[in-house]
Amino acid sequence: VTLVRDVIQLEESYAKSAVVSLPNGERVGYLYLPGFYRDFNDSNARDAADDVKQILASFQRQGITAMVFDLRNNGGGALDDAVKVAGLLIESGPVVQVRDRFNRRYVYTDYDRGVAFTGQVVVLVNTFSASASEIVAGALQDYGRALIVGGQHTYGKGTVQQLLTLPVDRMGSVKVTNQKYYRVTGASTQFKGVVPDIIVPQSEDYLEVGEEKLPYALDWSSTTPQSFTPWPHTVDRDEVAKRSAARIAQSSPYAGLQDYITRYQAHRKQSKVTLQASQAIAKQKLVRSDAALLDRFKVTQPEMTAQVDMPTSSDTDRQAALTQWAQQLVTDPHITEAIHIVLDMSHATGGRVVDTHR
Repeated sequence: VTLVRDVIQLEESYAKSAVVSLPNGERVGYLYLPGFYRDFNDSNARDAADDVKQILASFQRQGITAMVFDLRNNGGGALDDAVKVAGLLIESGPVVQVRDRFNRRYVYTDYDRGVAFTGQVVVLVNTFSASASEIVAGALQDYGRALIVGGQHTYGKGTVQQLLTLPVDRMGSVKVTNQKYYRVTGASTQFKGVVPDIIVPQSEDYLEVGEEKLPYALDWSSTTPQSFTPWPHTVDRDEVAKRSAARIAQSSPYAGLQDYITRYQAHRKQSKVTLQASQAIAKQKLVRSDAALLDRFKVTQPEMTAQVDMPTSSDTDRQAALTQWAQQLVTDPHITEAIHIVLDMSHATGGRVVDTHR
């Protein structure tokens, strides 16, 4: 049997986009980036920054004036791509600082004065948004370029590691933390993560995950802030947050999520386990019943439609996967709320809005 090696493109690991249409005719761009990917051994391979740039250019050509940038579950990746992606949405300036144990600092800067997308931006994050995604979210927040929407905070992974080969043969390598990331304001993303401008309930926030939950995690710290020019078109965060809170209070899916969170916390507080079979079975049924509340949150009646660019080839499997993905994203309550938030940003005072947050 002859096996022929080939390059397998994992499309699910690349950036994807859609244009979401509302019943009133308004349209919002949606960009999902699962990681900051780059092949350092192949300069011709796809990378996150170029893919995002093409998507933003497409939004701009279509006249899209509001966008949701989804960085949920994005664990990071190439630092250079994170800097370039942030640079696509700001005029120019520092994006992130790196400091080592000798207190030496290096500033990663966007020197390109062009902006790939000029409309309003919401960045969607969760507890599993880490490292490079925290750099992008933190920079866009500091510049006032976007409102960050998500749970209590992101993962809090603000450190740089290096693999060092051990001197004795066949002992392998050790991963050593040798640097820290800092935002342009001087604040670290380590331990505390990025705190969203608008906090929405998320089940991940009540899981024991995040840098702060790890043993021996490095503490939060700060360094010298950098000089930068904020985005001139900021928003009244308090007003937008007030409208979001009002919608969530009336939302059936979010009510189901809050019920699930309350019951999940109650289950976690129970440290005793029954040895009676009948009682154990009854508890299992109760846990399954509570889990159904989370299903109620995940499945909602879509009030929007999403359109994606289909591949030009006759790849029917890929086309079917994109169609299913488009249907799923408009039933995600977090995406739905993020779209409403970015539209509130666009509508506020006719586009001329004043920031009361910074």
